[in-house]
Amino acid sequence: MKLNQSLPNAPFDEEEQRSVEIGLKQDFAGGKVRANLAAYRNRIEDMQRELNLADPLAGVVQLIRNTADATIKGIDAEITAVLTNNLVVKASLGYVDGRYDEVRFDLNGDGVIDTADTELKIPRLAPWSYGGEIIYQRDTSWGTFTAQGSGYRRDAAFYTDNNRGKLREADMFGARLGFGFRDDSIIFSLFGKNLKDEVTIGGDTQLPFFAGATFSPLNKGRIYGAEIQYIID
Repeated sequence: MKLNQSLPNAPFDEEEQRSVEIGLKQDFAGGKVRANLAAYRNRIEDMQRELNLADPLAGVVQLIRNTADATIKGIDAEITAVLTNNLVVKASLGYVDGRYDEVRFDLNGDGVIDTADTELKIPRLAPWSYGGEIIYQRDTSWGTFTAQGSGYRRDAAFYTDNNRGKLREADMFGARLGFGFRDDSIIFSLFGKNLKDEVTIGGDTQLPFFAGATFSPLNKGRIYGAEIQYIID
């Protein structure tokens, strides 16, 4: 890596972004189905990145640098459908693609800035993500009963700019049962999160001490819980 790139106090410039987005929001079936669609393209100049780099003394150092010019584009879609007076379903889909147009930082750390840096993937961009949610709600003699279930899928994505750290794909499922009393001024809920007990990490930064060693903090696994809400008018 070039010495002038690794100085912690090196200055950096403003990031500039030009964005174009087109979208559609439309109701169907007498307002029972709503669709939100959007396509976007972002052109980023002097992209500011907080780089996580291995360091033989500190272990990991973080530097803010203007690394590249890049183009990021994608689509987002959401659909909500009221199937009955008590049942609602939601679905979402997202796709994102990003690539470097010009690189001005030695991203892969091989000592030169060349096409090997330009061909790297932009970090934190999972190509596909999609999911759904179902909500059932019914009024009873004692209050309101609510049942919710959700599932979400996210593709794998690189975490570090050198593409050596990676976030694995994940399937996340959750559920909640809610019981509302006294005109919903008191709500008792039971919930579960990450019901598949999926192993996910909040980062994946390489360490210099041992081959293949990384700093990869674990996110929470499967969670069960209960809560009570009291609403004061």
